[in-house]
Order: sequence, then C-alpha cells, then structure tokens
Amino acid sequence: MLPLALLLQDQQRIAEFYGYRDEGFVATMAGLRTDLLRPRLYVGNMADAAYWPMLKKLGITHIVNCAIEAQKVPPAYESHGIKYLLLPWQDREEETRNLTRQKFKAVKGATKYISTALQGRNSENSENVVLVHCVQGLSRSAALVCAYLMEFEGLGLDRALSEVKSKHKGCLSSPHWQTLLHKFNAELLRGS
Repeated sequence: MLPLALLLQDQQRIAEFYGYRDEGFVATMAGLRTDLLRPRLYVGNMADAAYWPMLKKLGITHIVNCAIEAQKVPPAYESHGIKYLLLPWQDREEETRNLTRQKFKAVKGATKYISTALQGRNSENSENVVLVHCVQGLSRSAALVCAYLMEFEGLGLDRALSEVKSKHKGCLSSPHWQTLLHKFNAELLRGS
C-alpha cells in the first residue's frame, strides 16, 4: 500500500495529465475502482487508465477508451507497448441514439477488438489483458463490456447486466445505456 502523501501526489499528476487543475477531478475519482470482470478483462476509470504502476501490475496490454473527455491528450503508454482503441463517445442519450442508428457498427467494432485482443498474445508471448474505461467506469465502459459478454460469450442481456453490476458496483444506472443494451440484444437475437 502506498503512503497517503504519495497517493495524493499521483492523483494530482493524473489530474494534470488530463488537463484538470482543481480538486474536482480527484474528488470525482474518489471511491471509483477498476474491477476484474473476466480473466484478463477489466472495467475502470480514466484515472486508473493513466496510472502506470497499476497498469503494469495488472499486465494491461490493451486499453479501450470510451470517453471523449479522456482523449484530450494522446494515449500515455503506447511507448510501453500498450495498444489503444479510442471511442469518442459522450455519456449522453444522443450518443446512444447515434450508435443505435448506425446499427451498432462502433459497438461491434469495439467488442471485436476486445475479443481479438483477449485471444491474442503480446510480445513477451503471454496472454493479453484488456482494460475498458470511460471517465468513471460506470456507464459507457460497463455497457461496452456487457455488449462484449452478450456478443462473444453468448450471455443473455439480464445475465450480462447482472454479472457486470455484481462485479463492478454502482455501474449501469443510466437509462440511455440500458436502452442501448436492450436494442443491441434485439439486434443480436435477429442475427444482424
């Protein structure tokens, strides 16, 4: 466990990395976690995605960034071998309507990226590890992981939601992301 002073310094550096200069960022991230949902599949927040000691400890090889707010700066650890998929999604109802109107093309591209990464191996010939994140890890990233479980593991909507919510507390309370998942489920059931 890191001493509190070092932890606070790290939190402030992460806030500055993203361009935040006040205590609001640190306060927003307080209590949020990155959780393991499946072997080698994590869902988390933008602070953890910028924290190299944690990424290294977890063995993260791929990061899916689902938050346009977390894309103000270039990906931090490409030079360390981490591969990134950037999805400039906003946590708004209009975003979910657009993704639905586009027949989930971006969602399916992202779930395929996750699946392909989890099936692969990295340069050290060990298995890849994926972190999916948005700002707080509660809506966009959790919805994308649900979509992955539905599409690539064959879980029904209710089971995917239940599993993600039980392992990543407080997520998926936004009605617009739940609506997107219901429509995505219908699309999968139609075989589209």
